[in-house]
Amino acid sequence: MAPIQMIQWIYLFISIFCLMPSILLIIHYLRTHIVDYLIFAGAFVAVTINQLFSFFYVIDPINILVNQIVTSSYIIVYLFVFIHALRVKHDTPPRLLLYIGVIWYSIL
Repeated sequence: MAPIQMIQWIYLFISIFCLMPSILLIIHYLRTHIVDYLIFAGAFVAVTINQLFSFFYVIDPINILVNQIVTSSYIIVYLFVFIHALRVKHDTPPRLLLYIGVIWYSIL
């Protein structure tokens, strides 16, 4: 087994660091029931997953499963940002716009 590279240490630090805001955001959601806290907690969890699997991607870049998880979690972050932007723009997001966005991110 090869020694851990510096970039892998950075990936681990970011994944651990992103867990803290997600836990705080979930606690705030449970306290206030504001959905935006839950949306941002999901985005931070997706970043945590992305960075954690990027750690393994450096070890074996040919592994298709790890590559798919890294790419999917990266796209999910943008899905959460899209949902939040819809909620900022509209009090109740139009279902058609929401469905088009979710289908678009599902295709990605």
